[in-house]
Amino acid sequence: MWSFCGRIPRGVYDGHSGSAAVSYLRDNLHSACIETTATGDGAPLATLEDATAALEEAFLTTDAALLKHLSSISGGEGRSGSTGTVAFIRKDTVVVGYVGDSRVVLCRGKSAVDLSGDHRPYGKAPSAVAELKRLKEAGCWVNHGRVCGTLAVSRAFGDPLYKNDRSVMLEEGLQKRRFTKKFVERLDLSKDWVTAKPDVTHTTLTPDDQFVILASDGLWDCIKSQEAVQFVLQQLAKKDDLQVASQELAKFALRERGSDNISIILIDLRATSGTGL
Repeated sequence: MWSFCGRIPRGVYDGHSGSAAVSYLRDNLHSACIETTATGDGAPLATLEDATAALEEAFLTTDAALLKHLSSISGGEGRSGSTGTVAFIRKDTVVVGYVGDSRVVLCRGKSAVDLSGDHRPYGKAPSAVAELKRLKEAGCWVNHGRVCGTLAVSRAFGDPLYKNDRSVMLEEGLQKRRFTKKFVERLDLSKDWVTAKPDVTHTTLTPDDQFVILASDGLWDCIKSQEAVQFVLQQLAKKDDLQVASQELAKFALRERGSDNISIILIDLRATSGTGL
């Protein structure tokens, strides 16, 4: 039997085109995840598949509420969006739900194990290939590695111009001569292009597992998963303090090549039930 009872999800959100969407997620997605994974009689969810369905419900319900919230905001903030990645961890399992390109990496022994993919419309990674296929089948187009030539992620919360308000985005594109009327008339708007439906992974933990890194793309655009794991291990060998290790990891990434903002959470799996932070 699977239960999230007593488990608080850890999450990383990375906003774009304004802060309204990411602020809404920070205030609402955690509680939505807890609500959908709770059972009325206090009994655990029957299976991990039930947990997956519960996280999908939490993400999609939150996105619908967010889109309604954004519709009441004028100006650019009402067009904002965000990635969203959450992780539930208990003694023997970690469940990750993610939308966008904030990544979750497990340190197993001294090796990095990616627990999430990147929802991006470019590259040769399996997740990118799958997203390109999904977008094509939905009738969307990708130009220069961006959805509709502008959005860098293929799944996101908010971003109404790529969901409810696609007609607005297309009309603005026509006015700016980004594309032609004939091109727009051929588009299929019956299916979702950008979506907040998460991919969900389940990973059984082992005694070799030491910590989990949740971080925004500001980190992963600078260093690889293995490099991040190795750096944290080195920091913990100097001083066994996760907070210090996360701060030093962010500084290291910024020194290397970073220009984006970086959010990092480290979850300790050593000598605990897997719930430490």
